[in-house]
Amino acid sequence: MTRRAILLFVLICFADSEPDKKWWNSASFYQVSPVSFKDSNNDGYGDIQGLIGNLNYIVDSGFDSLFLSPFYETPFKDYGYDISNYTAIDPKFGNEADVDQLLLEARRHGLKVVVDFVPNHSSNEHEWFINSENGIVGFENFYIWHSGIPTDTSDRPLPPNGWESFYGGSSWQWSEKRQAYYYHAFGVMQPDLNLREPSVLDELQKILLYWLQKGVDGFRIDAVSQLFEDPNLVEDPLIHNNLNETYELVDQWRRLFDNYTITNGGEEKVLVPQVWESQLDALVNYFRNGNGDDLTQLPTNFIIINELHRNSRAADYKRTIDNYLTVLPEGAIANWFLGTHDHSRVASRMGPDRISGLTMLLLTLPGVAFTYSGDELLMLDYRDISWKDTTDMWACNSNPIDYKMLSRDPNRTPFQWNGSINGGFNSGTPTWIPSHPNYVENNLELQRNSPMSHYKYYKRLLQLRKHSAFVEGDFSSKILSENVFAYSRSIDNATFLILINVGNRSEIIDTEVLNALNAGVKHDLKMVLVSPSSAFSEGDVAASDNVPMEPFDALIAEIRMTNS
Repeated sequence: MTRRAILLFVLICFADSEPDKKWWNSASFYQVSPVSFKDSNNDGYGDIQGLIGNLNYIVDSGFDSLFLSPFYETPFKDYGYDISNYTAIDPKFGNEADVDQLLLEARRHGLKVVVDFVPNHSSNEHEWFINSENGIVGFENFYIWHSGIPTDTSDRPLPPNGWESFYGGSSWQWSEKRQAYYYHAFGVMQPDLNLREPSVLDELQKILLYWLQKGVDGFRIDAVSQLFEDPNLVEDPLIHNNLNETYELVDQWRRLFDNYTITNGGEEKVLVPQVWESQLDALVNYFRNGNGDDLTQLPTNFIIINELHRNSRAADYKRTIDNYLTVLPEGAIANWFLGTHDHSRVASRMGPDRISGLTMLLLTLPGVAFTYSGDELLMLDYRDISWKDTTDMWACNSNPIDYKMLSRDPNRTPFQWNGSINGGFNSGTPTWIPSHPNYVENNLELQRNSPMSHYKYYKRLLQLRKHSAFVEGDFSSKILSENVFAYSRSIDNATFLILINVGNRSEIIDTEVLNALNAGVKHDLKMVLVSPSSAFSEGDVAASDNVPMEPFDALIAEIRMTNS
């Protein structure tokens, strides 16, 4: 079979059908966990002032939007996702004035800001839970309580069912004060809010309005799939994921945001529900409500993280990407992730050799791209964090033998600014979790000064991403060999060809098959951007039927007609 024999061909036109482009349609989000970004006061924790002082870095890199992990008041037993006050700032991160300054400075820098919203659960140190556990009138039903199943063999009743927490063990915790069990999908210290209780919904709405009035541009909705549990307590643990009530509640919030914008002016507020499932139907349902109205804009698409791995071939890439794009409702905008604070670093998970191609994929596919802070530096997991220094609840609930492969601490280590102590994260105080020791040879300062580095490559891709072909151009994909995945982004008279070699061997690629509609017309390829390991340089020209690619090579070329 010749290279001209196409294994698979799908043409997908993916252009925004809306006449007025929204700010988020092609946004480049930079996810920052303030605790790991920059410590401005040398207390070991990153903070809001550390972020403010480095907004120039984020803008200069080419990002236009921020997604901020929690900075709210917290006992910090689960990375800040155990919130004890949703409208107060934890002192380790700063104060209200710092957040006001951050939002003001972000606007001045042209950055949109989306913040984490955690409606599934609070901390057990939240005033609501303390009141509910003590039976204070008005708070009795703020959380999910159950008296348990009576038994003759114990003074304490049994848990209502066998549901298990994501962090291990039963999802039900006995309260001596209340003499009842409370439900927690995650940690024992994270009781689930009862979202069927109107007073809880009222409080959550007040929180959303508070942050809208502060000036945020949207919310990531944490753990959206777990917002409601089966009311009949059916044993099947999956039956209470993505219930209809979940979509109805998210729809209420969308209408709240739209009405806020209509009343107060300004641009549309964006919702980013965290959807873990790989099932495309569960994901797609978050784009539209039952009436066909817009629901949320960017339900998180973890399909690359969940389905592609080191042994994936070009056909796997094509299938994974095309399957997602083809099920999107008309007018919906795609989004892509290579990593988050909950996933192993992409360079560790996929291997550093593949990162040039994966980064090119992330930043040139149609739609919105999310970058987890540090991925632009090729930061790696630090799997040798000791049991004593481990903070991640998932790991802490295991044991000193197995914790390393369960822990998310390795992909949450402090940002590596330079080669000084703690990677320049602070001035030397022990950090909240240890820095990766490879900061000496891998840091921003070194990569900025290197003639060719992953950071500079990332920055160039973010610049090229602003071209109209990548903002709103059509998309079409092909397999050119077992290991070479190709796709084009085209608009008007500009067509860019992206070639990604996912294999560890060199290949000679014939791309003329991409020009079947112009049969008999010869083309050449002008290299616009190439991976650091490529044999090409920017500006080089190659014959379209004879393109040499190095192992794990990645190329962006402009397709040009020749006179021959």
